[in-house]
Amino acid sequence: MSLRLLQGLDLEDFLEGCSHAYRVVMTAMYTRDWETLEHLVSPSCLEAMQASMEQFGDAGQRLEMESSEEGDGNDGFKLISCRLRRAQVLKPAEGVPPGACHLSVHFVAEEYFRVFSFHANDYVPPFDGQRRRQESTWVFEGAVSRGEADGEDGEAPGGAGWVVRTIS
Repeated sequence: MSLRLLQGLDLEDFLEGCSHAYRVVMTAMYTRDWETLEHLVSPSCLEAMQASMEQFGDAGQRLEMESSEEGDGNDGFKLISCRLRRAQVLKPAEGVPPGACHLSVHFVAEEYFRVFSFHANDYVPPFDGQRRRQESTWVFEGAVSRGEADGEDGEAPGGAGWVVRTIS
């Protein structure tokens, strides 16, 4: 029912964008590209990501991205599915524009990274190159607006940019 209130949301396009966002956000996190992430995730999410990556350094470990065996350019992971799990429309108020919402998207991926331990001088299981299934739910925060056609292709603008608020 909540999706009906979000006039102008093209769910297929949104989920395609989420799939792309997953690759960008995860790659930026694993490579510690905090400048890129600063514009894509909420401040609290960024802090949690930084703390997670700092744990490797504190433990004397280095994270190495792996290429998938298929050679399909999915370095570090392969996205298996991306599905909308929940849509929450926010009540318009001061600082909350019409069409503001939280969209929870569930991801299933296979990860291919390795963690090298300088203490053991070896890779740490289960992070030794084995494929591991990873499931997570991200909350995208943004606003959907229905606008006039704005261009020669006749497409309506898609509202505000989306930011990842939380990842669990």
